Amino acid sequence: MRFTVCLFVLLPCLVGSQDISSFRKGNLFKKSAYLSLSYNGSYQTRDTAEVNSSGYLASFRGNLELFTIQIPIHLTFRTGRFTAGFSNPFVRFGLSPSYRWVKLHLGHRVMQFSNYSLNGITFLGAGVEMTPGLFRFSGMYGTVKTPNYHLDSLAFYSHLIQDYRRSIYGINLGFGKERRHIDLHFLKAKDDYIANTDTLINRTIFAPAENLVLGARGKFAFLQGFQFEVNADLSTLTNNQLAREDSLQDKRSRDIQIFVDPFMTTNNTTRANLAYDASLKYNHRFFNVGVVFKHIDPNYRSFGMHYIQDDVEDITLRIGLRVWKNKLVLNTVSGWQTSNLNSIRRNTSKKTILSANAMLAPHKNFALQGSFSNFTMDQSPGIAQLNDTFRLVRNTAVIQLSPQIKFGNTRWPHQLGLSYQQSELEDVSPVASAFGTGKVIHYGLNYNVQARLLKASMTLGLITGTEQFEQGEQRRSGANLSFSKNFDAPKLSFRAAGGYYLLKAGEHDDGKTVNFSLNCGFAITPAIAVTTSLAYLDKSSLVTSKFNDLRLSINLNYSLFQNRQHGSNPL
Repeated sequence: MRFTVCLFVLLPCLVGSQDISSFRKGNLFKKSAYLSLSYNGSYQTRDTAEVNSSGYLASFRGNLELFTIQIPIHLTFRTGRFTAGFSNPFVRFGLSPSYRWVKLHLGHRVMQFSNYSLNGITFLGAGVEMTPGLFRFSGMYGTVKTPNYHLDSLAFYSHLIQDYRRSIYGINLGFGKERRHIDLHFLKAKDDYIANTDTLINRTIFAPAENLVLGARGKFAFLQGFQFEVNADLSTLTNNQLAREDSLQDKRSRDIQIFVDPFMTTNNTTRANLAYDASLKYNHRFFNVGVVFKHIDPNYRSFGMHYIQDDVEDITLRIGLRVWKNKLVLNTVSGWQTSNLNSIRRNTSKKTILSANAMLAPHKNFALQGSFSNFTMDQSPGIAQLNDTFRLVRNTAVIQLSPQIKFGNTRWPHQLGLSYQQSELEDVSPVASAFGTGKVIHYGLNYNVQARLLKASMTLGLITGTEQFEQGEQRRSGANLSFSKNFDAPKLSFRAAGGYYLLKAGEHDDGKTVNFSLNCGFAITPAIAVTTSLAYLDKSSLVTSKFNDLRLSINLNYSLFQNRQHGSNPL
């Protein structure tokens, strides 16, 4: 049994800004709070292995609002082998009061200068935004967490992490309104050590870096429906302030070094890289068309953002169509993309971009949706559950097609739908027996009927799926059935579902899979509710691994304040 406690997790206060002119409106104090207690149990056998686990979770969410300034609070206690996790405990305070054309940022805040400079990172400090008339000004100063700060699992020298500090400041100057404007900005970030600056560890593992970003962006709307937009940033990065000063850079970096040397530390680790994009678009009531060009140098980095996909250049044509009173909607992206821009990598990737999605709804009871994309690679891993295996994968190309038809009346509405999906996948599972790249093809038929007077519904699904990887092909075919019902007195709801599937591994039969789940919710009082969930899965395989899994969870929710004017909605 592992034990994890995460306390004092205060989310950044107030997502938007607080207009102090609203102080005159009264009702200046609001409050809401929500308490949740949970139990989770799991028993699983997989071939000869047995795993039995249980865990508990206690969570408190609250919200105080004074003079429209919100202070959300989140406290969590968690224990259990399968439910344990780690999230760095943190305390964050911040507010953004505004009055007319002035907005202040204090505490932990997020601001944006451009797509490639200050964008999405949380800093601790102060900032201001002012838009008097046609002038635009914003500035900020503070500190941000460095990547080294989060290496809390180091076996040695972990005490040095707390001495690591990254200060950041920047200014953005502009002229114009949202439809037409031009902005110039700079951003400077520098790493400093409070102590032990000359020790060997700081020169090697924790080398202090420094970053200067200069950029511009503009948007120009002209004629009727035309819009031109451009973003460009030059980032000069010194990876180690303590490195030698002899020159080993490329020609561009050496030329830039002469210009930026009075403003930052430069040496043989200094590199200059560009990131820019430009677009020309035309928007009409019935269609839109645009051309977008994007270029990001290899190893482009800005300390004002978390992550960017570098070493890429693409040009795309984007077309949208909306006709027949929006009963036909079509959006397409086509073009070319290439990598290895400086020809320093072993392989060069060149890809024809094609992405399209369409929706056709000639009648209120019929709709057809379809899409294809190989352009936006899903960087976040997902779970492939075909054949009841659990592997981390990411999509590289997806085709989807799903017609839907509705019939019946208002009391007994029916819906029948077909679905087809083909996904090209890349297995990113952290196991030795990874499946590499492959394809998953899925067919489905779903039927749903509702009894609205009875507050009940039933869904029947027929499924067949094929998974093709380098190590072989697996197939699953079967059906699932679910039923749900809500009661007014007592306030009770439940949903029961089950499925039965036949499995194949290559040309051989591979047994069957049976699953069942039951979910219930009971509102004891307007403030107290209990939800339970029971799930069982049995995979009786003949060729591949077999297992069964039984899981139970019980959750108690309590809302502390029920007076609506004081904020009764739980977070």
